[in-house]
Amino acid sequence: MTRKIFKEQDDEFLTRVVVDEALSKFYLYSSHGDKRTVDCDNIDEFTTVLELIHRVVDENIVAYAEPPSEL
Repeated sequence: MTRKIFKEQDDEFLTRVVVDEALSKFYLYSSHGDKRTVDCDNIDEFTTVLELIHRVVDENIVAYAEPPSEL
């Protein structure tokens, strides 16, 4: 049996992921205009989330935040 999957107009999907290495945070932006923040408590958690993003998210929508500049 062949299954056909149709994308519904109401389906929500990621449009942008911003990785902030300095703050150990990820900012997720959706097609519905929502923004969610993932705060990581330690380097292991940050690395796990980053590896997941690299595996499942299209690299064209992943960006890295500018590191803070020294004054």
